[in-house]
Amino acid sequence: MGNFGSIPNAKRAIDVAAWYWETYQLVVVSAGLGKKMPLTAWGDIENYGESIADWNLLTLATTHDDTLEHNYACLTGPSGVTVIDYDDKETALADLDTFTVDTPRGRHQYLRVTDGEVHNSVNRDLKIDVRSEGGIAILPPSHGANGTLYRLTNDAPIKDITLADWLVIKESLGLHNTESLVKNEVGWFTDSFLRGAEEGERNNTCAKLAGYLVAGNLSYGDVEAILSMWNGVYNIPPLPDKEIERTVRSICNKHEREKEKNVQTNTFEHEDLKRAKADPDNRFA
Repeated sequence: MGNFGSIPNAKRAIDVAAWYWETYQLVVVSAGLGKKMPLTAWGDIENYGESIADWNLLTLATTHDDTLEHNYACLTGPSGVTVIDYDDKETALADLDTFTVDTPRGRHQYLRVTDGEVHNSVNRDLKIDVRSEGGIAILPPSHGANGTLYRLTNDAPIKDITLADWLVIKESLGLHNTESLVKNEVGWFTDSFLRGAEEGERNNTCAKLAGYLVAGNLSYGDVEAILSMWNGVYNIPPLPDKEIERTVRSICNKHEREKEKNVQTNTFEHEDLKRAKADPDNRFA
């Protein structure tokens, strides 16, 4: 399947996935040829597990071993990487010596932030976005929708950086957290909803729209109904109904887990405050 670059002896899809894991500790699963989404549903991936052993099993289970005719999707969260996605490679950081992939239109640069959490962010004007937890990035020897190959243009190790380093990079690229954009720009939702999504971007857009609606305290049923209508009217071709259902369920479950976590945190803080008031001198600690 085309040019494998530095991938040695790749005769099966599982060979490609194994090479990425052994060389870069990237969790890689199969995507449809010319597509940007894994063959496995997002809900199934999210619920698969959290340990390295679980993710290795997922790689084996979802990377077809009888052919190379697949695209290859890196799961950025389980891989512990942050990927800067440039639509125009001319806007990429030229002095960043790290694992780099040229896409059919732009460039991906991979980083590992070693001491903090990176949030997804974007610069709309320069068409740069950052994928971290919950994201994917397509790897060579995949094909774009137009048949153009993804190419490994720098096989250097993935660069380890600190959170402070990342904030400098983020500022230099003019990136803004997507969460704040969603909260502060009502127009974002309207534009994304009415524009629909192209094949390869539908799941990601569905998840973002669902997150916006769930944050507004809409019920699971209301969110699913709204996005089912959006999918049928504005997406060409539409996603299968099961994909809408799985994506909405995944986002709602995540929202509920975060609410429960916040409740537990507030409860612990309240108990600590009560103990402090009852024993200000800390005599009974």
